[in-house]
Amino acid sequence: MIKAVLFDKGNVDEEVVTFVLEHLGEESLRAGTEIMQMEVDSANISAPIYVLGFDASKIGMQEPIDVKKVLAEEFKAKD
Repeated sequence: MIKAVLFDKGNVDEEVVTFVLEHLGEESLRAGTEIMQMEVDSANISAPIYVLGFDASKIGMQEPIDVKKVLAEEFKAKD
C-alpha cells in the first residue's frame, strides 16, 4: 500500500523504490499519512511563499515534472 502511495507506478526505478522503503522509519509513514490528509486553501495564504524546486530525475523519475512550476501556480507565487 505505501509503495502505491509514494511512487508513480512505472515512473521510478525499482532500485530507488527499494532503497526508500528500506530506509523509511515509523515517523516517516505517520508524517506522510498526516500530510496526505491535509487540505490547504491557497487563497487563504497571505504570507510570502518560497517554492524550492529539485531535479526529479535524481529520485528516479524518468519523466521529470516541474514541481516548482506546479506549486508556484497553485499558490500564485510571483517571480
